[in-house]
Amino acid sequence: NGSIPANLGDLDRLTWLNLRSNDLTGSIPSELSNLSRLERLLLHNNRLSGTIPNLSGLRNLKMLWLSGSNMNLSGGVPTWLNSMSGLEQLSLWGNNLGGSIPRLTGMRSLSLLKLQSNNLTGTIPSWFGDMDGPAILYLHDNNLVGSIPANLGRNTGVVRLWLDRNDLTGTIPRELGRMSSLRTLNLHGNQLTGNIPTELGNLSRLQHIGFHNNRRVNDSGIVVSGGLTGSIPSELGNLSSLTRLALSNNSLTGAIPSELGNLSSLRLLWLSQNQLSGAIPSQLGNLGDTLTNIRLAENSFDANACVPSALANVATNDYSAAGLSICP
Repeated sequence: NGSIPANLGDLDRLTWLNLRSNDLTGSIPSELSNLSRLERLLLHNNRLSGTIPNLSGLRNLKMLWLSGSNMNLSGGVPTWLNSMSGLEQLSLWGNNLGGSIPRLTGMRSLSLLKLQSNNLTGTIPSWFGDMDGPAILYLHDNNLVGSIPANLGRNTGVVRLWLDRNDLTGTIPRELGRMSSLRTLNLHGNQLTGNIPTELGNLSRLQHIGFHNNRRVNDSGIVVSGGLTGSIPSELGNLSSLTRLALSNNSLTGAIPSELGNLSSLRLLWLSQNQLSGAIPSQLGNLGDTLTNIRLAENSFDANACVPSALANVATNDYSAAGLSICP
């Protein structure tokens, strides 16, 4: 416990400084910027506060972790980070950082960027589309507004894109279908509207789609966002690696595409709280060996709709709440 001693900045041969998961308090000493050989600065999971000092003197730094649920760093994301061309991992999640996201295109080696669970505001910068990565891009659980920039689709290095639990509006850009490395696409808990782009069916590596809870109701019961509309694209049935498809709590219409029965790796299927109609496709029975969680309630299925018998034993289901029986 206690504070980080400023005289640690005198250890000019130090290459790693790992003080993570203690009970350290106080601010981060600016003297740490003197550690010109430092490659890893790991101060996460403490109780540090104050603003992030200028550490641009750490020219060899590859990992900077200042994150954690008990951290309370304030101010903004530092602008000097853009000069850190060798930095590979930047983790600032779980703090009290505010303001907009500054330009970070100078961080040409970045593979991990975790800015989630702060109080960041403003829009998602379009310049993320001018980068190749980071592979992990976590901006969720902030107060970001505006639309998802179409330019983001140019970034083919992102593997995990988490933009959920912000206040994003507008449509899902069809250009995201060009992000060929993408495995996780989480956009839930926003106020997105419009159709699900058919181009997402081109993302052959995609494993998780989280588009649920874009329909939002305020405390007075007034719908402030109807969520995603239109039909579920049949092209999603091309995603043979998909394990999670979460579309609940939107305003989707039409029938469930039979092509979803091609998703041979699918474990979770959430379609509840929409306006889906018609029958439950018999082809969904093909998922009986993998599916462990399914939600279908609060839709407008045909009165005689039933669940394919191969899905009778899915561990977590809402068939009873949905008023659905098992097909003979």
